[in-house]
Amino acid sequence: MLKITSIALLALYLFFTCSEVDSKALRGKGHGRIYSRAARSGVFARQLRGMDAGCPDADAALEEHNTLRAQHGAPALEWDDKLATEARDWANKMAADGQMEHSSEDQRPGEGENLAFQWVGLPELEQTVAEDSDKMWMDEEPLYSEDNPYEALHYTQMVWKDTKKFGIGCAKAGDMMYVAARYSPIGNMMGDFGKNVQ
Repeated sequence: MLKITSIALLALYLFFTCSEVDSKALRGKGHGRIYSRAARSGVFARQLRGMDAGCPDADAALEEHNTLRAQHGAPALEWDDKLATEARDWANKMAADGQMEHSSEDQRPGEGENLAFQWVGLPELEQTVAEDSDKMWMDEEPLYSEDNPYEALHYTQMVWKDTKKFGIGCAKAGDMMYVAARYSPIGNMMGDFGKNVQ
C-alpha cells in the first residue's frame, strides 16, 4: 500500500510541476527533454540553468547581475539559453586549451563577453564560481570613469543599460574553473558609456 501511495504522490507531483509542457515536447518534437519548456519557466528553472551552464550557481549569477543593474538604473537581464550554451562551449574550449582568452567578435556577433578563471581545489569553491566571477567583475566599479572606462570593462558590461540578455557557462580543468558570460546586445560601445553606465 505504501508503494502505491508513493507512486501516486510522485505522479501528482510530476503532473503539477510539468503541466506547462507543450504538446510538441510530448510528441518528441520539442527540445528532446519532456520537461524542457516547463522547467525553464517553472519549478526546475534554477537547477536546469546550473546543469546546462556547467555552473551550479548560474541563477545566482543572474540575480547578482540584476541586483547590481537595479542599483545603476538598468533594467533586469533575462536568461538566454542560446547565450548560456555559447558561454559554456567557450568555457569548455578554454578549459581544454588550459588558457583564458576572449573569443573573436566573429565567433560572437553582437554579443559581449566577460571571462574569469579560478582555482577550485576545494569542492565547495565549485558551488559559487559564477557568483565569485561576478564579484571580481564588480570590484572594477571604483576604477570606472566615463573619460577612461578601459580598466572597468567587465563591470561596465554588467551594468550596460542597452544589454537585455545574459547567459553564463563554466568548465573545469584540473583544479581550475573557467567562466564565460555572454551578453546581448553587446555593451562597451565607444561614445555610449555616458548613457549606458550610471
